[in-house]
Amino acid sequence: MKCLKWLLIPFLCSTMASAEVPQDIVIKTRFDLESSEAFINQLRIFLVNNNFGDPYAQELPKPLKVDLAKALDEIPSDTQAWIRELQSVLSVNVFESDYQMIVEKLSYTVNEFNSEFKTDTSSGGRVEYVTVSYVKGLCLRADKVIFQVELKKTQTKEPIRFKVELLQPEFIVSPELTAELSLGWMTSILPENFQLSLNVVDIEKLMGKLVQRPDLIDLNVADVTMPNVSIRIGNKEVKFDKNKIQNFFSKNQGDLKKGILDLLNVRMKDRFSNIIKESPKQLLLPKTFGIRSEINGVFDLQKMSANQTGIIQVEVDGHFCSRQVAMKKDICANDRIGTKLRRTIDISDYQKSIREINRSLIEKKTNIAVSVSEDYLNQLVAATVKSGLWEEKLKGRKFKLGPEHAFVLAEEKGDTFSLYLDIMYQLSGAQRILVGRSELRFPVRFKIALSFEEIQGIPHFLIKVKEVATDNKLLLNGAPQFGLPTTVNTVRFQNKVLEAIHQEVDDFSGEVLVDLEMKELEGTTFTRLKFFSDGLGRGTATLGFGEIYEIR
Repeated sequence: MKCLKWLLIPFLCSTMASAEVPQDIVIKTRFDLESSEAFINQLRIFLVNNNFGDPYAQELPKPLKVDLAKALDEIPSDTQAWIRELQSVLSVNVFESDYQMIVEKLSYTVNEFNSEFKTDTSSGGRVEYVTVSYVKGLCLRADKVIFQVELKKTQTKEPIRFKVELLQPEFIVSPELTAELSLGWMTSILPENFQLSLNVVDIEKLMGKLVQRPDLIDLNVADVTMPNVSIRIGNKEVKFDKNKIQNFFSKNQGDLKKGILDLLNVRMKDRFSNIIKESPKQLLLPKTFGIRSEINGVFDLQKMSANQTGIIQVEVDGHFCSRQVAMKKDICANDRIGTKLRRTIDISDYQKSIREINRSLIEKKTNIAVSVSEDYLNQLVAATVKSGLWEEKLKGRKFKLGPEHAFVLAEEKGDTFSLYLDIMYQLSGAQRILVGRSELRFPVRFKIALSFEEIQGIPHFLIKVKEVATDNKLLLNGAPQFGLPTTVNTVRFQNKVLEAIHQEVDDFSGEVLVDLEMKELEGTTFTRLKFFSDGLGRGTATLGFGEIYEIR
C-alpha cells in the first residue's frame, strides 16, 4: 500500500489556496461517485495497515445502556407489548425496579457500499470532508445483549440484580436494504507532520432505516443464558421458569430483533450521531518525503485547500540537494542545487494553467492532476547534470555540455517539451584548419518526453528525445533570450560545418538522455505519470482513478 502514502497527498496528501505565487508542484484532485469508491476502498486498506482501523467496520467503545422504564412511552406500541410480555415471562413487576437493556461491544461491518467523497469546510490549512456511503450487506454484531433487572426492595436491603443474556447476537441485513452512513474526516498540515483524522462516524440514519424494515433483517443468537433465581418478596417466592424464558426468546425472533432495534434507535440517537465522539481517530504521516538515488531530492507539503467546486489543491515545495542528508524540515537548506531562471512566467499564464486543470477535473476528464513548474523541472535537469548522468550519454561523441548545461521549457502545448543544450563541439585536426577554430559553441534543441517507466519492476524517470528540433537559424543565431550564444556564425565554410553538426545532432533521435532510477516511488501512483507541456510554462500529468487502481 505504498502508493497510498503518495496518493493520500491530494486527500491528505480551506478556500482555494493563493494562486498568486506559482508553486513548484501543485497536485489537484476532485472526487465523483465512481472515483470516490475506488479511492475509499484503497484508503480502507491503507488505514488498516497503519493501525488506524477500518471506518466501515467499527466497534462502539462503551456499552449501550437503555433504561426500559424511561423508554417505554417513546417506543412503538408493538414493542411496548413485547416488553410487557417479557415482564410476564420473568414473573417480576419490572417497572417497580430498575430495568435495563445493555448492549456490549456493538459493532457493524459493511460489505458493500457506494460512497461519495466531498469537501465540507476549509480554513487555515485545514480541510474537512464528508463521506456519504449508501451501504448494503450490513451486519450488526454484539458480544452480548443483556436484559438486567435490579430489585431494590428486598429483605436484605441490598439491591438484587439478575440478567438474561443473549450471547453473540448478529443482525444480518439483506442487500435489498440500502442505508446511509456518514463519516467526517479532516486533514491538517502541521509543522512536522501531515495529520489525517476521522472525527465523525454517524450511524443515526442507518439505524433508523433498520427499524423501518425489520423484515429484511435476520437475527441469529448463539445462546441464551439465565441465572438460577429464587426471590422472596414479602411472603411470596418468585422463580424463573427457564423453559418459558427460552421459548419466549426463540419463538419471538421477529419481536425480539425489532424490540432491540427500537430501543436502541429511540434512546441512543445522540450517541449514534457520532459513535466516536469521545475517541476520534488520528494518523500522523511525515509531511516531508525524500528521494535518494543518483540524485537526492525533497518534497515538502506546504498548503492544502479546497474550493466550492470540491477541488482539493495541495502545494508542494520541491528541491534537490548536492549530497545525501537526513530527512528533516530544513533538509539541505544550504546545499540546494540551484538553476538559472531562463524566462519569467507571467502570473496570468500560471492562473490560466491552473484554470485548465480545474476545468478538466470538473468535466470529469481526470481525477488527479500534477502540475510542475519549469523551474522545478530545471532543478531536476541540473541535478542530473551535476550527478554525472549526462556524461555516459555524451561519451564517445564530439559533444560536451557547455557552461549553461541544459534546461527545459514548456513553451509549446503538446506531449513534448523543449530541451535546450549548451554544446561545446570539439573539432578534429583537419576541421580546425578548415574552419579556423579548435572548438565551437552552439545551442541545440530537442523535443523530449518526460515520463516514468518500470524497468525490471523498478521505477525509472526518463528524459527521451522524441524529435530533433535544431535548425540552422538556431545554430547560427543562438538563443540569446535564454543565455545561449553561438560561434558557428564566425567560422569559414559554414555550410559544411552546419552539415557536420546536423549529422551529429540527428543521431540523438530516440535516445534516452537521462535514465534515473527512483526506488522510492516503487508501487506508487506517480510511476504512471506521463507529463505534457501546457504551453504556459508548466508540465502537467493527469490520471483517472480507474488507471490508478486497475493494476493494484
